[in-house]
Amino acid sequence: MKNKEELIQKLSAVINALDNVEVKGRVNLMNLSGCIALLDEVCQDIVNMDNADDTGKAEKQTSLKR
Repeated sequence: MKNKEELIQKLSAVINALDNVEVKGRVNLMNLSGCIALLDEVCQDIVNMDNADDTGKAEKQTSLKR
């Protein structure tokens, strides 16, 4: 499995590519906007998983020391 940083970098590259796509029509614009928003959300979820993992590890280490 790829590490989280690699996934974030790849998703960011896709988001940047989509940000430069020209579309015609309101429906196409909404579809593109929705895709970009979803990918942004996935990136944020991955970042939050990192933070949750770190917090969980710290709490576990603290409880083991007691």
